[in-house]
Amino acid sequence: MMRQAASKSKPDFYIKQDGDNFEIKMVTMFMTIEDNFTLGKVFDKKEPSGNMMDVSFTVQYLQCDHFWGR
Repeated sequence: MMRQAASKSKPDFYIKQDGDNFEIKMVTMFMTIEDNFTLGKVFDKKEPSGNMMDVSFTVQYLQCDHFWGR
């Protein structure tokens, strides 16, 4: 029964930006994963499996193709 509920569950993503600082949160019925980082700076990330890794994010190109009111 739990597997069926988990397979139909879709995560909710929340992204908050303040300049180059980001907060990304993924929420499911079973867990919440939250990452806070600054673009271009390395940070430690713990995976759900318990493994640790160094991660950094950069933005090379950002484009919005959807315009409201057209």
